[in-house]
Amino acid sequence: MALFSRRAENPRANRQVVASPAFSSLMQGFSEEQKYRILDLGKASGSTVAFFSRLRCKLFVGDVIPTILSYQKSLPDDELPGLMLPDMIGLDDLSELDLVMCWDVINYLDTHLIETFSDSLHQLMANGGYLHAFIYTHKEMPAKPGNYQILDANQMDVEYPLGSGIPAPGFAQRELGKLMRGFEIRQSRLLQSGLQEYLFHSL
Repeated sequence: MALFSRRAENPRANRQVVASPAFSSLMQGFSEEQKYRILDLGKASGSTVAFFSRLRCKLFVGDVIPTILSYQKSLPDDELPGLMLPDMIGLDDLSELDLVMCWDVINYLDTHLIETFSDSLHQLMANGGYLHAFIYTHKEMPAKPGNYQILDANQMDVEYPLGSGIPAPGFAQRELGKLMRGFEIRQSRLLQSGLQEYLFHSL
């Protein structure tokens, strides 16, 4: 059985609708009266912008994932990474974030870079802010991260490039909790799509 279904209207990509119960439960606690600061690390999406327009929020969009992966490839094997997300994203006033959506990028980082990635994100978070992510549970995943769009609080539309898959890291929950320094796992939901949805809480 194929892990990723293909829609006929776009033969250049695999697409999948992914459930997001943890994200939905988080959104239920967001008030329309409170101001929020939210960062999307993926590509700009009209549907995601429209979803957050109901809130009083400042939405930052920094398509930084290709930059992070390119940086990772350039590192010598014996060099510990240093990652400055604010410089990579290039956005002003990027601080005190209430929510960061990093989608599935964690799956594509080596363990040392995950620790640096989480350290850099933690510096940008508001006290008690959240990080939302998807982790692959199957042995294989797409060769590159997907493009995520929020359809509604309960589901995301994800587009993956065509091509053969690569081995997935298969992070155990305890291992991931140790790697994400400065965060604790607040929710973890195993999904039928071969993904595990996580909400990390900033400490």
